Amino acid sequence: MNISDFLSVHLLFVYTFIVRHEKYEMVRMTLKNTFSLLNADHVKLDKNWNYKHIISPFYRLYLIDGGQGSLFNSGESHVLESGFLYLIPSFTICDYQCSDFLSQYYVHLWKNLLMETLFFLRIEKL
Repeated sequence: MNISDFLSVHLLFVYTFIVRHEKYEMVRMTLKNTFSLLNADHVKLDKNWNYKHIISPFYRLYLIDGGQGSLFNSGESHVLESGFLYLIPSFTICDYQCSDFLSQYYVHLWKNLLMETLFFLRIEKL
C-alpha cells in the first residue's frame, strides 16, 4: 500500500461570478474546484531523472528536501532547490533534469470542476 491509499484530499475553491444585464439584476454562478489525490511519495533521484516534453493532465507539487534539479518550460530554466515547494499546473509542457542528486516529496492532484448553482433574479422596471 502507498500513502494515497490512506489519504483523501479535497481542497475546495469557490468562484462566484456576478453579471449585470438590463433585464436581470443579477446572474450568479458558483463553480467549485475539488482536487483528488492521485499519488504521493518520497523519491531520491539521480542523473537518470532526465525527461523531455512531459505533459500531464494533473497538477504536480514538489517539495525538495535535498540536492538540486532543473525544470525547463517555455524557454525558461527553473532550479529546483532544497527547502522550496513547486507547483506545476496541469497540461504544462516541461523538461525535467537532475545532474547529480535530487530528493523530493511529490504529490499528484487531479482537478475536478463542478458547477454548483445558477440563480436568476428578474427586476421589473417601474
